[in-house]
Amino acid sequence: MSETKENKEKKEKRIRARQFMYVQDLDHLKVKYEDLDKLLLQCDCSEYAWILHDKDVDKKGKKIRPHIHVDLKFSNPRDLSSISELFKDEKQYVQILKGTYSWSNGLAYLCHRTAKSSKKFQYEFSEVHSSFDYPARVQEIIEKAERKKTKANAKHEIELFSAGEIDRSELERNLGVLESAKRVKLIDSIETMRLKKEHEEWVKERKKSGRKMFTFWFWGKAGVGKSQLARWLFDGQKYAVLGDSRDPFEQYHGEHFIILDDLRPNEIAYSDLLRVLDPYNFDGKVGSARYHSKLLSVAGIIITCPYSPKKFWENTNINDRSVDTLKQLTRRIISIEVTERKKTSAFEKGQEYFFKEHEVEI
Repeated sequence: MSETKENKEKKEKRIRARQFMYVQDLDHLKVKYEDLDKLLLQCDCSEYAWILHDKDVDKKGKKIRPHIHVDLKFSNPRDLSSISELFKDEKQYVQILKGTYSWSNGLAYLCHRTAKSSKKFQYEFSEVHSSFDYPARVQEIIEKAERKKTKANAKHEIELFSAGEIDRSELERNLGVLESAKRVKLIDSIETMRLKKEHEEWVKERKKSGRKMFTFWFWGKAGVGKSQLARWLFDGQKYAVLGDSRDPFEQYHGEHFIILDDLRPNEIAYSDLLRVLDPYNFDGKVGSARYHSKLLSVAGIIITCPYSPKKFWENTNINDRSVDTLKQLTRRIISIEVTERKKTSAFEKGQEYFFKEHEVEI
């Protein structure tokens, strides 16, 4: 004796959920289209939203048959079969919305505002029929998704920075001002640890090579192009231009070449300046910054200054000039008075000639 349809259904595993999506072509809809709102209001769901998709096209640009999407949410679990019966249709046209964000994603999909549907036709919020303020809800969903995306992107960019694949300027450019400001303490901490490791590796390599650090002291009248010449010489290198009189090394982020631009007496303590300019000391070379000193992995420095080294020394506050002598400075630097003529000559002869002329290996 064959089982009745009713007995078969009883033996089937009951599929229950709180959130569903019903999808059907308009031509195959088993209930009246104009009665959908009335039907949904009477089904005891806590929320519903639906839309007619009549402007969709496939990958070839061919128009897709008009169809409806209905999202339903219930306070208590319902059988999937009860939803199909509500629309007098087969269960295969009813999907269960699973997962934490499934309801939000389902609502956003109605107007094609999810990441995967962004290339599909973008329906107006006003085209959605709902039991709640759909435009306000979906806007909130979109903004929340954007914040989540921003957070994920920020995490990825910071991971790249931590691994040394991008530098701080690239990180801040990719994150933007606001997101960089929110994470400045974390970025500072990562940079300190990363630069310490990079500095240790760089010092080992530098000592192994036997190459010393060089320093050019460009001095002369204002407007002759000292800074222009310095930037030209380091063109093609990764360099930092530093010139904050309070915290001269605050903007240093591990560059191997530095321009100390428009240096004035007493902006850096003379003893500290001598340590920075020591051509052989790589281990303990540090630059003063606002919150902590920074390890300097420096191969070359160009100082631009309106003062000659002698005038600079004479105008600097020094406790004991018998110890911190002018010679202590001059033996560390290559002093060049920059004039329009010298600058033009350097440009004409080229970078390689300039460094070779002054016995500097870059």
